[in-house]
Amino acid sequence: MLNGVCGNPVMTFQTANITAPTCETSPTTGSIFVVVQNGQPPITYSINGGLTTQTNPLFSNLKAGNYFITIQDGNSTTIQQQVTVPPPPPTNTYTLEVETN
Repeated sequence: MLNGVCGNPVMTFQTANITAPTCETSPTTGSIFVVVQNGQPPITYSINGGLTTQTNPLFSNLKAGNYFITIQDGNSTTIQQQVTVPPPPPTNTYTLEVETN
């Protein structure tokens, strides 16, 4: 029983584990891993508002920016959530000066 009603619990968005790109010279190395609870299979995931979907909750090879996640389960429950992949850390530039005598 759920909230006084018999049936399956409703799918809920738990979290999105986000990894920033590793560095400025590798801008497409970010990722988003989506975690939902109580979703009824099949569950589909999208990061472009549902234009393309996949059954894997991991999105990889992402640039920094905003992504509009759409999740839908077999009961037609749809969740939408915007997440931001942060920019990579700045690249440090070093100069080595060698003095020869």
